[in-house]
Amino acid sequence: MNSELLQIIEAEAEAERQRVLAAARQQADDIVKAAEAEAAAARAQFEQGCRDQEKAARLKAESAANLKTSALLLATKSATLDTVFARAGEQLGALKGAAYQQSLQALIAEAAAGFEGRFTVRVRPDDLKAAQQIIKDLKLEAVAEADRAVPDGIVASDAAGRMMVCNRFADRIGRARPSLLSELARILWG
Repeated sequence: MNSELLQIIEAEAEAERQRVLAAARQQADDIVKAAEAEAAAARAQFEQGCRDQEKAARLKAESAANLKTSALLLATKSATLDTVFARAGEQLGALKGAAYQQSLQALIAEAAAGFEGRFTVRVRPDDLKAAQQIIKDLKLEAVAEADRAVPDGIVASDAAGRMMVCNRFADRIGRARPSLLSELARILWG
């Protein structure tokens, strides 16, 4: 009987061992599947994070490139406008003869409108006689003086020196520039 009992116990032990082994194998398979699923999810999340970072880096690079392009375009437009105003100054500086005389007369007449009473008109030495004649022709209460510091146009001031009108070509261009910028930009770039 011992031997029969021993055989039954061995058979039950073997069956139990097989059940435990099967359960362990199932549990191991479940653990492996869960680990694989977790790894796949982590890989997918990592890949999505990489794509998001790549997209963000691309957008940042595009934005930086657009900003740099805009800055270069703005600098180019600004340089172009500076060139236009410099060229206008050169053309005014190149005026000679009757055209320069008309400009000088217009500058003196405009300055005279700002003064009550006697004032002084300073001009470059070459323009002294013309300025004296213009003052006489316009019947102004003014005196013309030669001033080497005046490169073109005029600088007028009252007798007390409290009021001054700078009507040199560069002054005129400087005053006109702000109001002309948008119009010039529209003409040049639409």
